[in-house]
Order: sequence, then structure tokens, then C-alpha cells
Amino acid sequence: THTDLLIFTNHGRVYRIRAHEIPELNRQSKGTSFINIIPRLKVDEGEKVISMLAVDEYSDDKYLFTATKLGIIKKTSLS
Repeated sequence: THTDLLIFTNHGRVYRIRAHEIPELNRQSKGTSFINIIPRLKVDEGEKVISMLAVDEYSDDKYLFTATKLGIIKKTSLS
């Protein structure tokens, strides 16, 4: 199976990419910019990754819970 990465940003967006699309680097490498990994998507200036979640399967019994700084919470099915 393929693992998806859900990438959450400070602008409230979620990007989904396949884990195997991220280049593998050695320990001494500086890494790859978020913008370079998902160039096909429009990313706003100043948009930064705040969290990532690996998802192996999407099913009715799996949920994503999110919360805002204003105290709003949301439960979303991953199916």
C-alpha cells in the first residue's frame, strides 16, 4: 500500500502527497523545501507547514480531529 502525507499549513490548508514522492536524502543533507515538493499546487507566500499526518488507509472508522486557536473543533471522516 502507499502512504499519503497530509500536510497542514498555517493558512488552514491541507495538501495530500504520496510519501514516495518525497526524495530520500542522507543524514548530512539540508532537506528539500516544501514548495519544491509540491510545485503543482498553489502555495501562498509565507505559507508554512505546521503539521503532517501519515495515512495508510482511508476508512469509515478513522477520523481526523482539528482545532483552531479560537476554540472551534471539527471531526472529519478519513473515508
